[in-house]
Amino acid sequence: MAETEKSTQDIAREVAPDELLVDEAGSSWRALLIAIAVTAIMNAVVPLTHYGLHTISLLEGMISLSIFLPFIVLVFIVNPFIRVITGKYLRGWELVLIFAVGYVSSPIGELIIRWIATISVPYYLASPENRWAQYIFPHLKDWLVVKTDPEYLRWFWEGLPKDAGFPWQEWVVPLFWWLSFFVAIGLVCLSVATILRRQWVENERLPFPLVQVPLELARDTTRPSGVPGYMRGRLFWIGFIIPFFIVCWEVMTYFYPGLPSLKFGVTYAPNPKISFGRAFPAFYGRVNFFIIAFGYFTSLKILFSLWLFNLLAIFQIGYSNRLGIPVSPSHQGNGALILFVLWGLWMGRRQIGRAFGKAFGLRNDVDDSGELFSYRTAVFALIMGLLFIFFWLRRAGANNYVAFFWMSILFIFYIGIAKIAAASGLVFLSCTGWVPDLVESITPRMWMGKSSIVTNTMLQLTWQSGKGWIMPQAAGSARLIYLFKKRARTVGFVAAFSFILAILASTLSLVYLGHRMGAINFGGWDFEKAGPAYMNRIVNQMRTLDAGRGGINKYDMYYLVFGMAACSFLIFMNYRFTWWPLHPIGFTVGFGYSVRTAAFSIFIVWLCKLIILRVGGMSLYNRVKPFFLGVIVGYAMGLLVVLFTDWIFFPGKGHNLYWGD
Repeated sequence: MAETEKSTQDIAREVAPDELLVDEAGSSWRALLIAIAVTAIMNAVVPLTHYGLHTISLLEGMISLSIFLPFIVLVFIVNPFIRVITGKYLRGWELVLIFAVGYVSSPIGELIIRWIATISVPYYLASPENRWAQYIFPHLKDWLVVKTDPEYLRWFWEGLPKDAGFPWQEWVVPLFWWLSFFVAIGLVCLSVATILRRQWVENERLPFPLVQVPLELARDTTRPSGVPGYMRGRLFWIGFIIPFFIVCWEVMTYFYPGLPSLKFGVTYAPNPKISFGRAFPAFYGRVNFFIIAFGYFTSLKILFSLWLFNLLAIFQIGYSNRLGIPVSPSHQGNGALILFVLWGLWMGRRQIGRAFGKAFGLRNDVDDSGELFSYRTAVFALIMGLLFIFFWLRRAGANNYVAFFWMSILFIFYIGIAKIAAASGLVFLSCTGWVPDLVESITPRMWMGKSSIVTNTMLQLTWQSGKGWIMPQAAGSARLIYLFKKRARTVGFVAAFSFILAILASTLSLVYLGHRMGAINFGGWDFEKAGPAYMNRIVNQMRTLDAGRGGINKYDMYYLVFGMAACSFLIFMNYRFTWWPLHPIGFTVGFGYSVRTAAFSIFIVWLCKLIILRVGGMSLYNRVKPFFLGVIVGYAMGLLVVLFTDWIFFPGKGHNLYWGD
């Protein structure tokens, strides 16, 4: 809807320049140094909170708590405190800068955990029964995994002996090559975000709700009273107290088990489901405060399309199962997402042409002064990054076809998820399918060699459950960093540096923690099941290949093509007719796991916003906005209470009240 689809310039005009935009006479280095420190510390701490404390997850979502909680602490605790004590404070634009730099690196920890769990498991759990040595090891490059004395691997999984030295030398080779691969992917994401920012922000006017909220929270921080304007009304505090009370009540039940647990909006259980009958997937009834509150800044059309297409997918799958018709919603969503991205790139062809023209000296009239990188840097980093990734894949064992196709689909999906996050503001978002599955489904059997099978499956960890890794965050940061105009280039390079620093901090912290605690004691999907699941999948695929089966699946192809056709129709109707109520985004990700679990929350916020706009229009919409900001801040503060309670009273036996994807 137009009421929330504002460009960067619109937001900048709404917020006073001395509160948000950089004062040319001031210095941004204080904020930049804080941003670097926050990024490094949080990425180093994430493994400890995840596996040491077993408390709330700092990893989940398009706006993970690893950056959002520090931002909330700075805005509502640190800044007021230092203002009272010293009279000095962080200005609004400094708070936004800290968030923009840290936001890029916030999803790193989730990939690092899955990666370390995967590369450390093959030579640790190989046995005659699982036949990994027979099927996998002949085609597995030594530098892809930790291949060393079994004793050293036991030290990581079972804990370092008291008098033993730390065996860093055994990890150097795989860490170097994988980290260089991740850095290349990250730089490509940052470059793409730079090139597409103007198209998405100024031409398509995507609202970016996930970064619009931090902008709203940073407003009015320079008032003489130090109290932002949105906190002065009762609506903010009503919104604040609801989630904060519920979370704190749950914390009280830890100490007083006789108290009844509310179990509303904060835990994995209960997970109410609405069943439509046998063979029909369930409609999830979870409630999440973040999804509802961030969704308030999303257009009604997108909200309506998300829950409606989720419901339609349930009936499609159910009736197909009843009739015995093969159904593949993942490939249907894959086809829709591919078409959605390709159409978007075609619509942005002029902006892409301007960026490349500027890079090669053909368009000196193009202004890129406010971008994350200069267009020249972005284009050449993009080209060099893609070349490095391609040759890395070839050295890892993928043939030319698999390397090219995997790389193309990966970044198409990354761009798609980033654009959907920018348009929808979904806190939890993932694709309906995975890149390796798509590669396997449409690759002829004779083209998929055994080395390619190993590489393709090992690279499943880079897919990060279809969340686009740092691409959505890079796009959001590029949108924020543009506000800093002449300082944008400095902020952009600091964001890139912080990204590399965050990868190193997260990796070293996790490897160190494994040797101290024993990774076998971590628990969770990644270290208990993910690595073995990947290896067993490779074995099954090779046995299928040896049996002469596999290759192109015609039913998957049918659904892939159908997804493209349906998305084409939705795009045409959406662009051609203003009254058309459905958005193609709903069809592309409507049955992804993240949207499935969020569907009821999406329905709630859609209904609330619909009533508000119908009753009072934009005037009432703006008056109610502080309530939803209060919900966000209240829930975040409640989660901080959980984090510190687990740290002090329940170390190692914490409580995860933050569910998501």
